[in-house]
Amino acid sequence: MIEPTEQRITLGPLTLAAQSWGDPAASPLLAVHGWLDNAASFAKLAPLLATRFHVIALDLPGHGHADHLPAGTHYHFPDYVRVVLAAADVLKLQRFALLGHSLGAGVASLTAAAAPAHIEQLYLIEGLGPLGDDGTQTLARFRKALAAPAASDKSLRRFRDIDQAVGARAIASGLRAELARPIVERGLRQT
Repeated sequence: MIEPTEQRITLGPLTLAAQSWGDPAASPLLAVHGWLDNAASFAKLAPLLATRFHVIALDLPGHGHADHLPAGTHYHFPDYVRVVLAAADVLKLQRFALLGHSLGAGVASLTAAAAPAHIEQLYLIEGLGPLGDDGTQTLARFRKALAAPAASDKSLRRFRDIDQAVGARAIASGLRAELARPIVERGLRQT
């Protein structure tokens, strides 16, 4: 299997990370992962796509090796679109294919809608787009969100070793351990 190349992408005070596969001269494909995932979620698929594309899988802010947002700020869905477009700009991608999985599929859909001149092809895996409703529960959800503790107030979950972390992820997600391992390895921080 082709090993990825690690990249750092500086967006002002924020540094993202990415993994890339394939020939940099090939047509670019920017990949956006799902919620609770990171660039390593494309570890099995990207080498197959690298026969046709230069695959660049982003770590969104707060995921994988990317910086977290400062304390007191929040991860809003439209901001991910800005991050994807800013990363594409830093990478000098004028036109590119865009691949999104789950949350990343929703981000990719909105990115393609917001900047169609940049997107050559759009690929979605488990892509439902942003979820919505008729608005009757908006106020109740807003109040619940305000009452919830900030993510920065949560203590980190600790594991005795990588295998325990992989096992927990496999159980929670339904992924086989060998598929969960690259995502877990990239997302762990040693303390």
